[in-house]
Amino acid sequence: MVIAMCMSAAAIGAQQPAPATPAAAPSAATAQTPPAAPGLDAATVVDGVFESSGFKFHYQLPKGWQALDDAKRVAANQALRDQYAHPVHNPNMPSSKKTSAQKKADPTTTANAPTTAPRRTSVPAIPNNFSLMVASPNGVDSVDSAVLPRINIWANHRIPSIDTAKQRALVLETLGQVVVPTAVVTVAGREFARVEVLHAGGGPYHSLWVTAAGDYLIGFDVRATSDAEMQTLLETLRTVRFD
Repeated sequence: MVIAMCMSAAAIGAQQPAPATPAAAPSAATAQTPPAAPGLDAATVVDGVFESSGFKFHYQLPKGWQALDDAKRVAANQALRDQYAHPVHNPNMPSSKKTSAQKKADPTTTANAPTTAPRRTSVPAIPNNFSLMVASPNGVDSVDSAVLPRINIWANHRIPSIDTAKQRALVLETLGQVVVPTAVVTVAGREFARVEVLHAGGGPYHSLWVTAAGDYLIGFDVRATSDAEMQTLLETLRTVRFD
């Protein structure tokens, strides 16, 4: 029985933003950006079998598919963390995220600013959002490759606005024509939220499956050029196994 499932790439649909070139020489703090949480982004692909030792699950890639070189994947993960740690150097970061040193405060407004405004739930200053695997029939050269078909597996730190698998899946519904609306299903004994959309211009088909794992959301992001191709790829998700 064919499974309709959906999972990106934040940021999604996509997934990993390309690191920006620093506008200024890095400071001492910049050079000391901590690496990803020890072991969490550790993963291997051996004989077509993906294994995440950090999140303890396995997945059998479609036959003949090739995954991104692991050194490139790990380097891209660290580059993304550098952007979070030093947003002032990232031209893609909203101005509201820039450090206060880059802003000129208006004394007439700050003097009268309310001090009892509600505070948002705190989140890690440098969240551990990273790619666990990117693969396609002929391989890819980066975590944000647009080659089709492809499968991305990622892990994103949960935040107040996107704290559940269903909330993450619903984000994708806003990015295209909904083919399969968000629903909660069970795969390999785990609860997943899945959704599928068709992006503007007739494609690509985009399916996302998301499950919660502690403080993280793990996503299986599948892109295809046709519905038939998508259904074939979704069948491989039956091989997902969590230890």
